[in-house]
Amino acid sequence: MKAKEAAIKYKIVQALRKVYFMVGERKQVMERNVKRTPTILKDGSVGKRDRVLRQCELCKDWVMTKNFQVDHIEPIIRCDWETKNLGTPEFTWDTYINRMFCSLTNLQGVCTTCHDEKTKKEKALRKMWRDFRAGKCEKPKITYMGNDFPNYDITEAGWIVKK
Repeated sequence: MKAKEAAIKYKIVQALRKVYFMVGERKQVMERNVKRTPTILKDGSVGKRDRVLRQCELCKDWVMTKNFQVDHIEPIIRCDWETKNLGTPEFTWDTYINRMFCSLTNLQGVCTTCHDEKTKKEKALRKMWRDFRAGKCEKPKITYMGNDFPNYDITEAGWIVKK
């Protein structure tokens, strides 16, 4: 039964992401820091379309649109370290949807490199949270994104590793 519930949840989340992809706030973030330059063709003439570059809000690099993503500054799903609940104690689909379709202040435009690094850190935090919830570790001592973590350390490069 758990596999069926997980499959249904996955389909719901995917449908919500498709809708989110079309919302105005996401499009506004995509247009925040844009640089348009004429495309120069091999023969030296100017192309019909401009070359569009977008600036990552974390590393400040200019990247092509295909290497640019809109990211939630605060993750959609939070780990509650006090109650050991995923999200909030009263987590519902409504809270999930409200956190996904948030205001512009919680959205940032980032390059895929920065997004991948941030996602890895968030996954590591969720892993720590699952360990904490299962009783494999005590409540953490370091803080990252508003949460404290024990038995883990953040390296100079920003990676979270087990002590």
